[in-house]
Amino acid sequence: MLAACTTPPEPPPPDIKALLFEMKEHMYLYISEERQKLNTDAMPLRRDPLLDAAAQAHSEAMAERKAFDEGGSDENIAIQRLAANPNFQGFVGENSAMQYFYPEHGFDPETFAQSLVDQWLQSEGHQANIEYTNFALTGIGVAANGNEIYAAGLFATETEGAQAAD
Repeated sequence: MLAACTTPPEPPPPDIKALLFEMKEHMYLYISEERQKLNTDAMPLRRDPLLDAAAQAHSEAMAERKAFDEGGSDENIAIQRLAANPNFQGFVGENSAMQYFYPEHGFDPETFAQSLVDQWLQSEGHQANIEYTNFALTGIGVAANGNEIYAAGLFATETEGAQAAD
């Protein structure tokens, strides 16, 4: 009797884009949960498509450069986009963070979401954005480049032209 030795096939590489999409959803839920713990008077945050798009563009720009903004609002893609949009007239706060991962192994979206938001909660200014009572809208963006994930969270007051996501 002959026995053949075979090695199991390599598993397919993780779908990083799908993991990032799931991570954004977990970040929103975790931010919302922590916001209510920090400030019971704070209104629930609603996702806003304009803020989501600006946060995503900002995350992608940071990932492309592999760097955070160094030039203030003049180099912040999210702030530039909002300032250029006549429908946006609100007050905005912005949080950003970066986390390393092993692309060949992927990552757990829930754990990474919590880790990034925890970074914000450990920063006085970032935590203030999360718990600020008058912020009603949020947008979240995440992007990866190599072994780095960049995340941006935008928080804004209600505006007449804002269109909240369902």
